[in-house]
Amino acid sequence: MLKPFWIWLDHFCENLEATPLSQAIQTIVWVIPTVQIIHIVGIAAVMGSAFMLNARVAGLVDRDEDAGSVARRFLPVIWWTLPVLLATGAVMIIGEPGRALKNPVFHAKVALILVAMAHLWFCQRRLLAGTANAAAVVLPSIVLWLGIVFCGRWIAYF
Repeated sequence: MLKPFWIWLDHFCENLEATPLSQAIQTIVWVIPTVQIIHIVGIAAVMGSAFMLNARVAGLVDRDEDAGSVARRFLPVIWWTLPVLLATGAVMIIGEPGRALKNPVFHAKVALILVAMAHLWFCQRRLLAGTANAAAVVLPSIVLWLGIVFCGRWIAYF
């Protein structure tokens, strides 16, 4: 008989928390603060790049520069920072698996990240060509990235 998902998840979190890696993350005092600093700087890089890209597509800044060149400057920052955020997020999850993996706000954050990445991937060609429709790119992007940051902060309070 299959165990319900939540029972399996509790068991998984308990086993992960008992691993030597999780124990090291929990006990070495500088690991979590260092990882959180890197994670927050990564979030700032992604949010700043997404903001500048969206502001240009919306025609709010740098109107003398074409949107394609702005996209070429900021898209790599977003794409190269996401693996860093994944790695630092994984370290935080391994350190306290139950805090994130059993939290519905964390599940919402992961879902929003996946949708934001898919949205960016689908819009990227039009962004690089400078032919992106502002309404189709900007509003969903802003809502998604702000939702991700909001959920990230609320994980600690839920």
